[in-house]
Amino acid sequence: MNPRSEHLYDDPALLGRLARRDPAAQQAVWERERPRLIVVAAAAGGSPADVDGIVADVFADFFFHYVDHLKHAAAVPAYLRIMAIRRAQRARDHALRQQALVEETLVQDDRERLERTIDEQAQLPRLAHCLEQLSPRSRAVLRLHYGQSVSYSSIGVAVGVTKQAVGKIVQRCLAALRRCLERGAQPAAARPNLTAPQT
Repeated sequence: MNPRSEHLYDDPALLGRLARRDPAAQQAVWERERPRLIVVAAAAGGSPADVDGIVADVFADFFFHYVDHLKHAAAVPAYLRIMAIRRAQRARDHALRQQALVEETLVQDDRERLERTIDEQAQLPRLAHCLEQLSPRSRAVLRLHYGQSVSYSSIGVAVGVTKQAVGKIVQRCLAALRRCLERGAQPAAARPNLTAPQT
């Protein structure tokens, strides 16, 4: 069977051969229709990266399922074109939905990041006030650990305590700072009268 023949679909045995999954008949249709379907899929919105895959899926579905629905071989080209158009449009719509989802996620992430930054900026004056409530040694420990990334062991040597004691100082300071910042976020009437521990 010559795949370039204009009479390919005039063969009364073609559909039967396709229905029996005859590789020669499938090859003939594939060679005849693939170039056309690539153009059709691209025109229907399939991205250049996806068009080959779309056309391959069309042939796979047609040869192993939809060919059984046809009554006339002459309907094969139109049927394949319709399948390619629908596949390409679905792929395009899916890509657009994915892109919109990514953009929405990025916008949401940006909004949340901005809100966090605003919250952090608003807390800075309060944080400075809360730090002032700590002892000089506690402030020095926090500055060394968080400001200069000094280890607990080295800080312990510097301030004359054990590594474990430095860890406890840091934990107590963080808890005190958290309470102080939370008090600053509450209305004045609702604030409990708590003091930061002098460590």
